[in-house]
Amino acid sequence: MIAQQDPELFVWLQTAAGHFAPERPAAGSFLQTVAEAAFRADAENYPILRPALLELKAKYPQYADEEKRVRVNLDALRTMTSRELMNLALAAADEGDRPSFWLLSGALASRLDFGSTEFKALWNAAHEKNGSFDEAVRIVRRMRKEDE
Repeated sequence: MIAQQDPELFVWLQTAAGHFAPERPAAGSFLQTVAEAAFRADAENYPILRPALLELKAKYPQYADEEKRVRVNLDALRTMTSRELMNLALAAADEGDRPSFWLLSGALASRLDFGSTEFKALWNAAHEKNGSFDEAVRIVRRMRKEDE
C-alpha cells in the first residue's frame, strides 16, 4: 500500500501537506514535510512510515477535520472504475469541492502506472505548493477525453 491508497490516512495527509485548498494552510514545516514524505514513499517504504503517521494523526487531530467534508466514502473508491473516478472528480471540481477533487484524483492516480505521463503530471500538480488545482483539473479532463 502507498499513501494514496490508505483510506485511514489519505485525507489527513493531504490536509497536513496543504494539498486541499489554498485557504486551508498546511501544517507546520515538520508535519508538512512528513506528510510530503509519506506521499513520496513507495509500497516498500510506506508501511515503515505508517505506524508513526498514525501516532502523528492522533497527536494532531485538527488535520482530520477535512474528513468530515469529503463526501466520498473511501471504501467505495475501491470499486469504482477509473472512468467513474474521473467523472466524480470533475463534478467535484465544477462544484468547487477541492477536498473531494483531490481525494478522487489521488485515487485515480494510484491506479495509474507510476511511470506514466498522466501519473507524473497529476503528481506534479498535486505536489506544488498548495497543489495546482486548475492544472490537476485540466489533466483529469484530458484523461477523460482520451478515455472516450
